[in-house]
Amino acid sequence: MPSFGEIENTIFALLNKRRTGGTICPSEVARLLEPEQWKTIMHSVREVAAQLALQGRLVATQHGKEVNALSARGPIRLNLAGSTIGKEDHQKRKPPVRGLAEMQPVHGSGLLVSRDRNHFAG
Repeated sequence: MPSFGEIENTIFALLNKRRTGGTICPSEVARLLEPEQWKTIMHSVREVAAQLALQGRLVATQHGKEVNALSARGPIRLNLAGSTIGKEDHQKRKPPVRGLAEMQPVHGSGLLVSRDRNHFAG
């Protein structure tokens, strides 16, 4: 099991490799430290993230809003404190909706999906 310091160093090493304001997923940290059994240390990674957030060094977000890394359910993102992205910036990074000519209807759903299934429109 990696130590607090190893997890902390991995978090900050990954964040420092990202562009300014870039975030990481706690699973990226876990996968680097324990490639074969990364799921077994996910709770520890979140514990370290929560402690770093309490120290004001890190921010955990979910859907663009700050959350507690330990109590949040579902996927979270980690970011350096002071460089969080607002929801507006998050929306700007979504892939553009393709032209209708490139879209096809999803049977019975009212949604349109690109032919390569990577983009959709409501």
